[in-house]
Amino acid sequence: ASDVYKRQVIDMTYKEALIAIEENLKKHRAMGDERAVKADLLMKKEFLKMLGEECAKDYIEIYGDA
Repeated sequence: ASDVYKRQVIDMTYKEALIAIEENLKKHRAMGDERAVKADLLMKKEFLKMLGEECAKDYIEIYGDA
């Protein structure tokens, strides 16, 4: 079961992942679940940080370290 889960996560695009986080955030805010909202915001922050780091690596690979 864990291999299936991993494959689903890996197959998710960055856009899909961000949409899923936003959907959870909206749902948890509507429910008034502050702990879940904080967890969603932390996940979103870490996801965007990871995405930014990956973009920076790609930029350096393509254009060099200016």
